Amino acid sequence: MSEAARERLLALRKGIERGRALLDQLLALARVQSEVAAPCADVSIQDVFRSVLWGAGFAIHKPLARIPQNTLKFAVGAMLSAFGVFWIGEGLHVPWPGEDLAVVGFAVLFLLVALSAVAAIRNSGKKALL
Repeated sequence: MSEAARERLLALRKGIERGRALLDQLLALARVQSEVAAPCADVSIQDVFRSVLWGAGFAIHKPLARIPQNTLKFAVGAMLSAFGVFWIGEGLHVPWPGEDLAVVGFAVLFLLVALSAVAAIRNSGKKALL
């Protein structure tokens, strides 16, 4: 066998040995990781979310009960409208100034327009009665 062939064969053997050593290390790591004991208690993400939502609902129930129902509906309607406009724009790939903070701007805009409409309707009703 020529000297060049022996050098290539030696390089090939070293490569195979390094590959075998790496494979042995990976298999040892896999064995160690598979032997890790499972957690004692089952944790369900759904149970965690349920607990968080229950706690949040319990915490904000009394303060929300003090707000008049029509005022709450008014604010929720403005927020839903703001989110609707934002999500439609997102679906149409509209580049919003301020990105996600544009929702706050829309909510403020809807609240201002709705409050001015309510004031205008109240004033027109008073003029009609006079």
